Amino acid sequence: MWVVLGRFGVREIVAKRTPDTSEIAGVTIRLMRRYDMAPGAVAFDAGGGGQQIADGIRSRFGWQLRIVEFGGKSRQPAVYLNRRTELYGELRMALEPTRRLRQMLALPAKRWSSQQHCLSLPPDAGQLREELAVLPKCYDGDGRLRLPPKSRTWGVDDHGEREATVREMLGGRSPDRADALALAWHAWDYQREREKLMTVTRPLIF
Repeated sequence: MWVVLGRFGVREIVAKRTPDTSEIAGVTIRLMRRYDMAPGAVAFDAGGGGQQIADGIRSRFGWQLRIVEFGGKSRQPAVYLNRRTELYGELRMALEPTRRLRQMLALPAKRWSSQQHCLSLPPDAGQLREELAVLPKCYDGDGRLRLPPKSRTWGVDDHGEREATVREMLGGRSPDRADALALAWHAWDYQREREKLMTVTRPLIF
């Protein structure tokens, strides 16, 4: 699953069965070239062979792609239970309507600032919207945001009661589109902030 973002949100979603995992690198490279993506704006989940595929692309082209461990520790452990919850928390904030975005939408597109960006979803992305809609906003006993387990048959919440997994909420389907979107937004936001830093520091480099 690949999700490509642009200045105003999702530009393309590619869903493809890949029994031959070597195809994954090829599709990734084609998308990078088609949309002129910087390597730092491309993210792979480290699990499921993602680390190995990204390493293979780096060894061939010298491109340093971002590797994210969905099952790893959060960078804000006091706020998020784990890295997966943190990625979805970032995505949730990006999708929240803000006063700035409402003001932008009130103007004709030709008056939008060249620095303006937002995260919007295609109207026909029904499966992606469903995968996002089933996710509850939950907290653990320490007040940290958490998500239900993704794929175990049953999970146990903080009260010792069984809770449905995300797969079960989706009728057995994995939330691959939502996961890809969370990764894509993380990479997009990281690259955008990195470019801002480069713009600020460039005059100081001789």
